[in-house]
Amino acid sequence: MKTPLTRSFRSGSSFGKARAGFSAAAMALALAACTTGPAGSLADAQAAVAEGDLKRAQLLVSGYLEEQPQDAAALELSGDVAMRMGNLDLAITQFKNLSAVPGKEQAGSDLLAEAFLANGNTRMAKRSLSDHGIETPRAYGVAVGVALIEGRSNQALETLQEGLERFDDSADLHALDAYLTLQAGDLNGAKAKLKTALGHDANLVDAQLLAGRIALLEQDLPTAKASFENVVAQEPNHQTALLALIAIARDTGDDANLKRLMAQAEQGGKVNPIAVYFAAQMAFENNEVKRAFELLQPIVGQSRTFPALDRLVGLVAARRGQTNEAIISLNRYFSGGGEDRVARLVLAAEQHRNKEHEAAWETVQPLLSDPKSGPQILQLGVSIASALNLKDADALKARIAGAGPDQKFLQAMGQAGAAIKAGNWKRADAIYAELLASGHDKEVGLLNNAALAKLELGDGAAATALARKAAKLAPQDAVVLDTLGWVLFKTEGASEESRNLLAMAATKKPGDKAIAQHLGTVSKALSSN
Repeated sequence: MKTPLTRSFRSGSSFGKARAGFSAAAMALALAACTTGPAGSLADAQAAVAEGDLKRAQLLVSGYLEEQPQDAAALELSGDVAMRMGNLDLAITQFKNLSAVPGKEQAGSDLLAEAFLANGNTRMAKRSLSDHGIETPRAYGVAVGVALIEGRSNQALETLQEGLERFDDSADLHALDAYLTLQAGDLNGAKAKLKTALGHDANLVDAQLLAGRIALLEQDLPTAKASFENVVAQEPNHQTALLALIAIARDTGDDANLKRLMAQAEQGGKVNPIAVYFAAQMAFENNEVKRAFELLQPIVGQSRTFPALDRLVGLVAARRGQTNEAIISLNRYFSGGGEDRVARLVLAAEQHRNKEHEAAWETVQPLLSDPKSGPQILQLGVSIASALNLKDADALKARIAGAGPDQKFLQAMGQAGAAIKAGNWKRADAIYAELLASGHDKEVGLLNNAALAKLELGDGAAATALARKAAKLAPQDAVVLDTLGWVLFKTEGASEESRNLLAMAATKKPGDKAIAQHLGTVSKALSSN
């Protein structure tokens, strides 16, 4: 199934089941009795797939199709191998031919939609799905992938849940569910759902790719390497896995392996924008902004793009200080139907920085109209409104004053911060203690900072209690998760809980160097243990 993760070797196809159920030797023996004539050529092609020799498989099946051009099994195998080799044009041709074979209309259309999605052509993917409706796990996966690529995340979730209700035994859909759970910042939930997917199909490419991505977030390079190598063993030209392995080889100083992987990646031919996007996204999540930028360069500026790619390009550009590129890419993301609070906030800030104040004011309106928007968004609104001499600035200032603690509290917090900068942790601790005792014991920022002060002064028990209370009040806050994870590590040593908390924080705030450093330290300590 071609999902937003990548394309897997389809366990739902007859070839996928044969691949998972037999070793290469067993497959060869099982087919040895059928080695003459056209059928023998097809059997040899299937055996070549089982052995991982995709080039030979494609040559054999192409020869067979010259004699039997309407053979459904051969057309599916040819398209399948073409997908795995990155030859998406051939895959589209073969699956289109398959959809014209009587009795294979549904399967052919689903596979064709999958190939179009892999090629970044969501319009044709939707057209192919419309031919016979969404009636199979593969069709649901493609529909979810299309919605995600086009920036319609809510519809993607609804479609996925419908698919899981109908096809609960689909490893592909469970892997996709795990992927979306990770995107939402729930690392433990993603791990649990990934375990379910692997329980259905231990070698599912999408699941192995996600396992590698999670391992990278946790700084567990050996596990990440093993997962990506599993993918490449099944699909030698899998660009996302190869790019991840190249990054790992580079980071670990494995020059010999790096050279081999670079040569293997170059043999893949045409660059798949979907694969490059997800490799760049992984790099960005790991705070490797330069690496993400380098990965994106071959596909930036191509005529075919998609909203999710535009969003990532815009966020990377903003992090690199490339204001104009950030504005262009994020504007394209929103005009393409995308919607995301982070992207909207970044676009408004970049427009404001570029003195495009009217455009920035228009961009930020949906965020300002949300009563749950915090001081950071409201303060940006004040700055933009002031630049435009709008009376709205006063109303926004009033919202900031009314939404947060009183000025006395803020003044005290500022004094504590100044004490910390001066190295006077005892003074900061005393200020925090007084604030907590005066009715501010549910202020997340206070609890978080007080925990760090206690940790610095050696009171691990108090630090842990304060950090856990903050996390209970704000379970999705990256800074709070980072503090709790770090406090647990410093007081109790490396643990799965501390690493999971830090990994969740890194997922929610990929550009934070402190979080990345904490995660790396804990992961390294846990691996040593």
